[in-house]
Amino acid sequence: MTTSPPHPAGYRIFFRSPREARPAGTHIPILRGKAADLPTREHAGVVALILLAVLPFFGQSFHYMHQWPAPYFLSKAWPLLTLPLAIGGLASKRLPATGIMLVMFAYTVGLTPMLSMIHFGNGLDDALATTVKVLPFSYYFSLSFILLLLRPSPAAIARCMLGFGAATFVIMLLVWVLAPSEWYMPLEEQSKFLMYEIERGYRIYMPMFFGMLFLFYLARRFADRPGWISAVLIGVLFVLLVTIYKQRMAILSGFVIVVWGALPQRLRRVALSLGLLATAIAFLVLVQTLEPLLGRAGESLGGSLSTRVRSFESAINYIGDSATNWLFGLGAVTRLSRVTLEDILGSANFYLADLGWLGIVFEYGLVGALLISAVYGMAFLITYRTASATGTPFAKALNDYILFMILASPIYPLVFVPGEMATVLAVSVYIAAYAQPEIRTFSGIARRMDAPSGSA
Repeated sequence: MTTSPPHPAGYRIFFRSPREARPAGTHIPILRGKAADLPTREHAGVVALILLAVLPFFGQSFHYMHQWPAPYFLSKAWPLLTLPLAIGGLASKRLPATGIMLVMFAYTVGLTPMLSMIHFGNGLDDALATTVKVLPFSYYFSLSFILLLLRPSPAAIARCMLGFGAATFVIMLLVWVLAPSEWYMPLEEQSKFLMYEIERGYRIYMPMFFGMLFLFYLARRFADRPGWISAVLIGVLFVLLVTIYKQRMAILSGFVIVVWGALPQRLRRVALSLGLLATAIAFLVLVQTLEPLLGRAGESLGGSLSTRVRSFESAINYIGDSATNWLFGLGAVTRLSRVTLEDILGSANFYLADLGWLGIVFEYGLVGALLISAVYGMAFLITYRTASATGTPFAKALNDYILFMILASPIYPLVFVPGEMATVLAVSVYIAAYAQPEIRTFSGIARRMDAPSGSA
């Protein structure tokens, strides 16, 4: 038995060491006995079916699709249904980033509900109900536990997730062609899938977790092996996004990620410098022309921007001058609470989810925002190291998706669909653990990352 090299210092903050010293070259197995073996050929199909069944719920694909009651309510209940798996993952596996996850949970699930009871008069049931949005962070532990039980190959996971991604665009196009205009609804309360808005017209609010991941995979594949098929596919997918999906911030953030991922390594520093310069110039122009720009944008966007501006003002005024409010937040209420934020602020169009980072500060304070940012920052670093170690387009696409969520966070807050981040992180960590057959612990990921590989 060979002696394993020690952890490199740079990885110690991500991978916890065993509490007790062990002889060199020995490991705590991920799974003991036969369960640690790879699935046999006849069981591989069953494993794939299980992944196909559970991955959309871990990725929160149906979390806001209330027009489909069965998957909608199942998605809402998924954190509680998978809680035993999350406890199993916490109890028996040394997953990286566990510490910061637990601190964030203690703050958002422990302190924030009590603050909502103080500031908004919530009862205990209403206060606990406000924690629903952060519970999907636990999918990191529950999905990791499932993957370690099933032991699928990274290729099998990639086929499932990328297959869902390709199917997302195909289904969206088919629905766009076949669905009559009468099926499109002007109010989100009527439909969150087929929508009609004056400023954007008919559009389909398609669950895009797997679709965007597929897009980033194509960009990374193009960077590794340039070819006209990948380039054409990327162009076609963007046409579908612009003409059917029509979520502006998501499309813009996705475009930035695709350009970055598709660029050769030697051009990325130049692109980053030009991007920073363009951002600085745009900021200066925006500062000098802010008021007329907002007026014109509000007209061109059908008032959606002006609605957000009014919500920003209402939120800032309500937080007030209290340093405590800014540091620790106010908590929140649910749509079903006896008193809602709309009643408190006197606005029928006030939604914390529309306020991006300000919405997070309003509910969790600057301390909570810092903890949530730390979780996403840790997820980015871990997925980046996995991508660098394995060098596969799929692993790099997982890292790109974390960056995509961070780029879109000024509009889509990081607590909107945290299950996407948790799913990406769980898969990335599992891929790193699976990278070498001899790896039987997550601490072995660090040793795998010493191997030469291409940069992500």
